Amino acid sequence: MLLGRLLELSPSCDSFAELEKIRDSEGRLTALDALLLREFAEEWEVFCYSINYGKEKREILEALWHAIQEARCIELGGSNDEETILFRPLSARLSEHEKSHEGVNHAVLIGGPPCQAYSNVGRIRRTKGNVVNNIRTAGEKWTLMDDPRSWLYLEYLKILDRTSPAIFVMENVKGMLSAKFENENGDVELVWKRIVQDLHSPHEAIDKSTRTDYQPTSDKQYMICSLVDAEKCHFNGSPEELENLDPKDFVIKASDYGVPQHRERVILLGIRKDLIGKIDLKDLLSQIKMEKSKKTDVLEAISDIPPHRSYLTGLFTPERKRPLHVRNDKENSPKWQRALSEQTEAIKSRISVIIDECMSCNDNDRAELYGDIKDILESAHKAQRHSDFNNGYAWVEAPPKSFSETHLNTWCRGKWPDYELLNSDPRGHMDTDLGRYVFAACYAIAVRKMYAKGKKQFREQIDLDELEKVGLLPAHNNRKSFIDRFKVQRAEHPASTITSHISKDGHYFIHPDPGQCRSFTVREAARIQTFPDDYFFEGSKVQQYVQVGNAVPPLLANKIGEVVFRVFESLKLTFPFNVK
Repeated sequence: MLLGRLLELSPSCDSFAELEKIRDSEGRLTALDALLLREFAEEWEVFCYSINYGKEKREILEALWHAIQEARCIELGGSNDEETILFRPLSARLSEHEKSHEGVNHAVLIGGPPCQAYSNVGRIRRTKGNVVNNIRTAGEKWTLMDDPRSWLYLEYLKILDRTSPAIFVMENVKGMLSAKFENENGDVELVWKRIVQDLHSPHEAIDKSTRTDYQPTSDKQYMICSLVDAEKCHFNGSPEELENLDPKDFVIKASDYGVPQHRERVILLGIRKDLIGKIDLKDLLSQIKMEKSKKTDVLEAISDIPPHRSYLTGLFTPERKRPLHVRNDKENSPKWQRALSEQTEAIKSRISVIIDECMSCNDNDRAELYGDIKDILESAHKAQRHSDFNNGYAWVEAPPKSFSETHLNTWCRGKWPDYELLNSDPRGHMDTDLGRYVFAACYAIAVRKMYAKGKKQFREQIDLDELEKVGLLPAHNNRKSFIDRFKVQRAEHPASTITSHISKDGHYFIHPDPGQCRSFTVREAARIQTFPDDYFFEGSKVQQYVQVGNAVPPLLANKIGEVVFRVFESLKLTFPFNVK
């Protein structure tokens, strides 16, 4: 927690700015020590005592200085002086890199402007009058042109202009491809075409923009390529090329590249045109293509993670209209068992009524479905009461699968196979949510069985109507949107896109094993995102989920890095490290 607060120090902090002016390293470390004691007082003293600070003082301060230098809390599009806040640190870091790696002056820029303005959810909120940060009065007509976040890609162009990287990789949401706005001439324009054109020539785009006073410093241009197939899809500057581009060719489907998740993102690769020179363009473009992998599913991603029970956060009482919290109760476990047993018995009783109703109207397939649900529910209840979660627990009705040391397992486990997994503590749930979770997980397994028999008339995921039949409808007024707000991540498929919303509740990420009756832990969500097991997430549990949800899957990033590596080799650029 202290390290997280330390990393909040930024160049805009007066005390930090004073430290940067100190050129003598010993003097700077002494000043840093004094700053930490002054800013964090008792926390810093406790930290120093716990790690034997006196004997390793210099090494610890150097590590902290490096960490603070690495993490810059800079607001794009803010009113702060760009020269001081943004460009000076970037220029300084690049200069240091060039000095420490003689003969190397080619940077790679990886990142992307904020995506909220282009996302489909963001546009829905905008049309409904929900306004972020009081940009407009709720209820007023609010277009993409009015949203200042729509133009934060100009900040990306400024960084491109200022640093002139050899290669850049820009990521954004798929919604960017369908987003439109009225341009300066009153014509409707696709956002992605404007961005591709502007990325090709950042200095021209900045010069034409009336939204910034920034003066370009470079005239470098870039060839914009698709990572799916650059030979087929690239933009080198001609209007004909831009018109013939298919936006779908810029979409990376993570599940095609070994990530157990239906995540789709727009990713653009830019190559500085003056570095291409006399290199054969066709040969270069042939290097820019990510190789697809076999699809992996949720079972393969998380089945080796030790099982966990959730804990009970509260009992929902209609009279109080809010949960009665029992989390800190010493008898939480038996109360969890009792609450879940009550929920299970109520569901089984209601299922029996549904089966009788289906039989009376000759709806035999639905009767069979609910019969399977009841059987699976009984198996899950038995597992919850009698299984040893620490030794010998088996999933309830896991789909058949032969396991091997796949690339995904090797990637995630890495050098951490024999240790307790980090960030594996499950979140708690109300008693009514326990009932919804166990029923939804049993429903998903029963539907899988029906599909195997060729009976595919049932929805793969449970909806609010189905929950209402068994008396599990949540106390929400909204029945029209998010009807599938309780979603099981089915074991035999890749998962849904992990987003930061998982930090608010786990309803959309219910564990496929009904015996565990809970939502994903941070580590399970991280596995779906392909984070290695030795990656530790700091902060509160909410902050940890946000970090996981906002990330690009590391395995996908690695595959993108391989393409960038090949382009570097093709351009005959000098590497700052030994690549053999």
